Amino acid sequence: MKLGKPVAPKEHGAWMVLTVSLTAGSFAPPALHGHTMAGFILLTLAALGGFLAFTPLRMLARTPAGADRERFWGWLLIYGGTALASFVALTVVMERWGLLWFLAPAALVTGGYLRAGMARATRTLPVEIAGIAGLALCGPAAVYVQQGRFTAQALILYLLFTLWFVDRMLTARRTLEAMRSGAPLAALGERVAYFAPELAVHGAALLLAAGIVLGSGGAAPLAALAPPLAATLRNARDMAAGRWTDDPMKVGFAEMRLGIIYAALTILAWRLGEALALFIS
Repeated sequence: MKLGKPVAPKEHGAWMVLTVSLTAGSFAPPALHGHTMAGFILLTLAALGGFLAFTPLRMLARTPAGADRERFWGWLLIYGGTALASFVALTVVMERWGLLWFLAPAALVTGGYLRAGMARATRTLPVEIAGIAGLALCGPAAVYVQQGRFTAQALILYLLFTLWFVDRMLTARRTLEAMRSGAPLAALGERVAYFAPELAVHGAALLLAAGIVLGSGGAAPLAALAPPLAATLRNARDMAAGRWTDDPMKVGFAEMRLGIIYAALTILAWRLGEALALFIS
C-alpha cells in the first residue's frame, strides 16, 4: 500500500481548539494524585488521531475524480488505529472508563460534520459553532483523565472554552471577510463600526464567563476571570491599529499566538487559585 503524503484537514482553527482544550483541561485544575503525563499524551493521541481520521473518511465518502482511494484508506487506518489504541490504553489500562460517555457526542459531531461536508456546508456558521462545541469536549475529557472522576470544574472549563473559541471564530471570520471584500477600515471609527456585532458578542461572552465563574460556588477561582481579557486587549489593539493586514496567514498565526496565551493564562489562573485556597485554609 502506497501511502503518499499525509492526508491533512483544512480546518486549521480546529487545531487550536483541540490543543488548548487538551492542555488547559489537563493542567489547569488540580489533580488529587498529581497530573499524569501519560494520561495527557494518550488523550492527545486519541483526540488528534480521531480528528485526523475524519479527513480521509470524508474523502472516501465523496472521492474526487481520479483520487487515490488506497491512499485515503491507508491514512484512515493509521489515524484511526492510533486513536483506537490510545483510547483503549486510557480506558482499559488507566481505567478511565468514563471516557466511553464521550463517544456518543463525538459520533454525533462527526456524523453531522460529515453530512455538512457532503453538502459542502462546512463553512456555515451553525456548523462551525457545532464543531467548536464538539472539539471543546476534549477539555472536560482531559479533566476527567487527570482527576479520575467527573467534576464541576470539567463543566466550567468546557463552557469557558466554548465561549472563548466561538468569540474568536466570529472575530476571525469578520476579519477575513474584510480582507476579501476590500472594506476600507483605515479609520478607527470605520473599524469599530464594521466589527460592532463581533465586539458585542465579545462583551456578551465576557459577561457569561463572569457569570459562570462567580456562580460556580468556588469551583472556579476568581482568577479565571482574567484569561478571557486577553481577547479584549487583542480587540482593542486591532481597533487602534493604523494599518490593516491583507494577509490571511497573519490572521491565523495571530489567533494561534492568542490561543497559546489563553491556555497559559488559564493554567496559571487555576494554579494560583489553588495555591491561594491552600494558603487561606
